[in-house]
Order: sequence, then structure tokens, then C-alpha cells
Amino acid sequence: MGTTFDPVLVELMRHEFIALSEEMNMAMRQSARSLVAKEASELSTALLTADGKVIGQATVYGLGYFTAAMPYIIDKFRGQFRPGDVFLTNDPYGGASHLPDIVLVKPMFWRGELCGFTAAVEHHTDIGGRYPGGMGPGSPDIFHEGLRLPAVRYYADDRPIAAVREIIAANVRAPDDVLGDLDAAVATCRRGEKGFFRLLEKYGRETVDEGCRVLYGHAEQAMRETLRSIPDGTYKAEMDWSDGAGIDLKLSLALTARDGEALLDLSGSSAQVPKAYNVPPQMVDHILADKFLFLLGDNEVPINSGLFAPITVNAPKGSVFNPEFPAAVASRGTLIFPISDLLFRALAQAMPGRMPASWEGGSSSITYAPVWRPGRASVFTDIYGSGQGGRPNADAVDGSMPYHLSMYLSTPTEVFEREVPLMLEGCGYVPDTGGAGRNRGSLAVYRAYRFLSDGDLFFRTVTNRSGPYGLDGGAGGTGDEFYLIRDGRRIDLPKVAVNEVKVKAGDVFYHRQRGAGGYGAPFERDPDKVLADVMNDKISPAYAERVYGVAIDARAGRVDTARTAALRTRRAA
Repeated sequence: MGTTFDPVLVELMRHEFIALSEEMNMAMRQSARSLVAKEASELSTALLTADGKVIGQATVYGLGYFTAAMPYIIDKFRGQFRPGDVFLTNDPYGGASHLPDIVLVKPMFWRGELCGFTAAVEHHTDIGGRYPGGMGPGSPDIFHEGLRLPAVRYYADDRPIAAVREIIAANVRAPDDVLGDLDAAVATCRRGEKGFFRLLEKYGRETVDEGCRVLYGHAEQAMRETLRSIPDGTYKAEMDWSDGAGIDLKLSLALTARDGEALLDLSGSSAQVPKAYNVPPQMVDHILADKFLFLLGDNEVPINSGLFAPITVNAPKGSVFNPEFPAAVASRGTLIFPISDLLFRALAQAMPGRMPASWEGGSSSITYAPVWRPGRASVFTDIYGSGQGGRPNADAVDGSMPYHLSMYLSTPTEVFEREVPLMLEGCGYVPDTGGAGRNRGSLAVYRAYRFLSDGDLFFRTVTNRSGPYGLDGGAGGTGDEFYLIRDGRRIDLPKVAVNEVKVKAGDVFYHRQRGAGGYGAPFERDPDKVLADVMNDKISPAYAERVYGVAIDARAGRVDTARTAALRTRRAA
């Protein structure tokens, strides 16, 4: 390509990068061992340039992981990369997220020169430590949380380093899952390497490198133009957060937008805590930065590291969003969701009529560690969500995951019931729970699990005190509910961020999540939409009349227009 910019060629290369990264994602899922990888899809793969920038990625998840981890790997092994090497890390103080998330990186050599990297990241079934699954909140420091791997060489000369595999296997509760998934990640990176070599053979090294630079610049420019759509100024949002078990925090975010750049200042937030809720700064950076993709609204923008270039995050050292070693970080997901929520609140101030109402507050998850039995999975994790808030021009999407987890899938019942001593006794929408509004928030979703073996249950839910908020006159979302049923008796569980429960065979765990916020005044909702919700069992006729001022003749399947006019006239008066 040289100095001549060929937009057609660059566009072809962009699609080839996307296709190759999607091929890597599919290869990872199809060859992985664990349910969390092959079914829940809690993984991501990418192509990176020789200086560690992401240039091709099928999903947004993991973009910040790779961007943050690569400087540590490159600095540590600079000049030592060799063909056939593979490196891995899960060190939150070395660019990773929390210990269950292992980043695996393979350097690529073309005609004797380093030309880039392929990479994969996955949330693994277990990582050892005090809590099965590696996400328990009670650890006072990271030494309790499991096996911490600084950037280490995992393969040399295309062969695994046996000592590293033995150390991993000896320290985790599910060695077949963890090692099997790492094998899949290595195979995936090799697959990506072969595909990248095909591109080099097709276009030549100089052309591919120039294409990467152009695409990086394209993504950066697209994000700058998006940020220019935010009126210059500073917009603040705050929240009181409690884990319900003695940890009370102030979370504060100030968004300053100016001339195509954004500063996200978290300096008003609380100091780090002696529990595992602290969030590594690189996790904060990418979780907040990828929220601006919501504003891009253009699937033709390349997903690469250029998107982050105009965004700066300030989190003071020693704060809950930039903890000092050896602070525990395993349950950092409990604060990722509320700080994301604060950014959306700030954007709603800056751009009225553009942002949705509050989602439920974050996804929930269970980790179940049954008493070990030969041939059975030893740890199972399931992640699920209720959905979005009402949007300015449309209802929410019921039963969907939060925006930055949109690639996650709940594990199919038929699959986990085959591998885990667990049954899903019920799952569905709960009527009358979505935040009312001109555009309705998503309904709460309930799940009921029956345990077929004694074991340990770890359950994460949302505990921010304010609850899902509505916008432009919309109502807030509903609260959640969770309890255990044992021998026919209901046992209410503590209202804490993460419950740790010893369960017995036959116990049933029930969880109704929160409903999301509504957008716009409820009495402005189209009566035909209210009717559709009633006929689809999303709301009851009584709720329609009380909350929306719409009288429904459910037997006839129609709106009683006369009574509806009277109800709404009375409300207006």
C-alpha cells in the first residue's frame, strides 16, 4: 500500500480481520472443555499488532484485557519472543482482571520477524483458593483468592511446559476444565496465526501493517467524532453502595467532555476495602470506555484499540477503583455494574433523549460446587440477566444481558443437567415487574435451581441502594427476591452482595431479579402496546388500569376505549 491510501483495500482487510477473529471465537467455543466457555461463551479472542494493539476482534469483551495485559508481557519478554512460544497471565496487578480470567498470548513470526500476536481470554471454571469458582467476596487479600500467574511462558518450541501445567492442575478444583480450556485457547491462537499468515502472503507485510495503522486511526477518529456529539462540560453522578454485610461505599463519577475527548474522574469514590470488591484499574478503563460504543451506533467502525485512545480514566491509587497490592479483587464484578450505571446517568444528563433508563443493575450469577464425584464437573457457574431499561424510542429487550456482557449466554438447561447434579425447576418472566413508562423497562426474570448433591452455593446479586431508575418521567424498576426452600420450608437469605450457602441435596434456590426502569410517563404509553403486554402475560389487566390508565377487556382481547379515556382524563385533571 505504501503511502497511497486505498480505502477499498482497507475495507476488505477490515472484514478479513473480523472474519478471522470470528473464526477464532468459534474454534475456541467448539474445542473448549468447560461449560462456561463452550456454552456461556465467556471468552474472547483477538489479533494484535507487534506493539500489542488490538486490531481485530469479534466481540467487545476482552478488548481492554488484551490492551492492558500486553504491555506487561512485552516489557517482561522483550527480545525473548521465539516461534512456538505461548504466554499466559491472570495477574490483576499485571494487566489482568481477576484470577479466574486467564489471558493467553501467542507471538507470530513471519519470515523471522515478530509480526504480531494472537490472543484469547476466558473466565475459567476454578482457580483454586478459598472459594470454589474464585469469585468469593470474603478474602482479605489476593493471596487467599487462588493461583496467581504473572506473565509466564506456557509453551516453548510448540510444546507445553510440563511444570507450569502441573502447577495449574495441582492448584485448581477442576483441572480437566482449566487445562482443557487452555489447550483450546492455544489451538485457537494457532488457528488465528495461520489465518494471519494467509493475509501476509496475500497482501505482503508492509501493506498489512499499513492497513492496521489506518484501521486503528479510523476507530480513533470515529470515537472522537462520537465524543464531540456530547456537549462540552462536566456531568456528575453518585451512588451509595452497600454489600449488606458491613461494606458501605460512595461511588462517584464525573464525565468531562471536551473537543472529542472524555475524562472519567472517579476520585470522589471510596478507598479500597478489605474485601474482594476492589476493581483493578485496567478493568475500570475498559468497562467504562466500551460504554461509549453505545453512542457509536455504527457497526462499520472497526473494533480495535483505537477506540480507547480519546478516553482517559482517573482513579486515584488506593481507591476502590485502583487498589494497591495485595488488595483482593475476586468479586470486582459487583462494582463494575454500578459504575457503568453511573456513566449512563452522566450521559443522560449530557444528552437528554439519547440514553435508556437504568437496566436491572447488573447480571446475577451462581457458582455451585457439588461434593466431588468421579466423572462429574466439580464447579458450575451460570450468569443471567433480566434486561435493559426502556429506551427513548422503544421498549426494552426483555431477558437480555447488560450491554457490555451482550455476548454472554446462559448455559442451556439440557447441557448443565447432564454434567452437573443440578436441575432447573423454573425460569421465566415475572408479570408486572418492568418499570412502567411510555416505553417499558424489561421484566424481572426468575430462576429456580434444585440441587441434587450437597455442596457450596455462591450467589451474586445487585445491592445498590437506589434501585433501577426511570428517565423522563418513567417509573423505577422493581426489587429482587431470593430464598432457599428446604424440606418444604422457605429460608430467606441475607440481603448481601454475595451469599455463601451450604446446600443439601433436594434444596431449591429461587431468585427473582430486579425489573429495569421505564422511559417516559406511563400514561403516555400507547394503549395498543399495553394491550399487547396484557395478552402476552407481561402485565395484568389490573396493573394496566392502575399504572397505565388503560382498561383492558381481556376476554375480548381489546382496549375499552371509553373507560380508558375516562381514566386518563381523570389522571390529567
